[in-house]
Amino acid sequence: MPKYDALGKSEVQALAEATDWLKNLTAAQLKQWYQTFFEQLPREEGRIRPFLKTELYNIATMEPNSKPYEHPNT
Repeated sequence: MPKYDALGKSEVQALAEATDWLKNLTAAQLKQWYQTFFEQLPREEGRIRPFLKTELYNIATMEPNSKPYEHPNT
């Protein structure tokens, strides 16, 4: 069963909410989310940890209140 079903949401509603969440996500919030996820991964995990480390490095150069996934015309 897909997660959106378990939450009692339609595919359309779940996608709309996820899209809205991403558009409004700040760099500071994304950094915190990545950091928390990174810390939960086993040390020997070799694929996701390097990716997250790179993303955390890139996010560190962004303004904390910037919205990296916001539409460029807004």
